[in-house]
Amino acid sequence: MEGIHEDNISCSGSIINKAHSSWLIVFLLSAMSYQLIKEEKVGFRVKKGDTAIVLSGKNKGKSGRVLSVLTSKERVIVEGLNIVKRHMKPNKKYKQGGIIEKEAPMHISNVMLLCPKCSKPTRMSSALLESGKKLRRCKKCSEFID
Repeated sequence: MEGIHEDNISCSGSIINKAHSSWLIVFLLSAMSYQLIKEEKVGFRVKKGDTAIVLSGKNKGKSGRVLSVLTSKERVIVEGLNIVKRHMKPNKKYKQGGIIEKEAPMHISNVMLLCPKCSKPTRMSSALLESGKKLRRCKKCSEFID
């Protein structure tokens, strides 16, 4: 009767554990590289001060000025849209306190740039000028946005 070979035993020096640890290392490295790629994401097409229209959600079809872009969370705050109520204690900003209505962030994929020239929701392309400056251009009317 043959004995059990070391390759079949899951102990510290066996091939099974070595294979498992190498798989784990590959998994962790791929997860870390994905995180790095996600963090290196280039800027968004909607910028602070632009007029944007909401594509989905409770404010669908409404438009407003972009107050801020939260790049790390991939969210935007649009003026007058996605209003939520917050119960606030009295502080320096809100002397009396109470129930305050304010704009909440919404995901950037739910808004689209509204062209200032043709007043249509549009995707945009980028154009490189001779001076080396990069400008945004409306895909519908071909006018520069910046």
